[in-house]
Amino acid sequence: MDFRVRDVSCGKCSNNCEIICVYRNNELIDAWGNRCDRGVVSA
Repeated sequence: MDFRVRDVSCGKCSNNCEIICVYRNNELIDAWGNRCDRGVVSA
């Protein structure tokens, strides 16, 4: 299996959350770091 981690700066509100995304074989399997519903990452 190939795992990859990527950070994304949301910028959708004043929180400027850094969202950490974890991918397994190029499929998003988990994300965390958002402080509001606007920063939710979809697969």
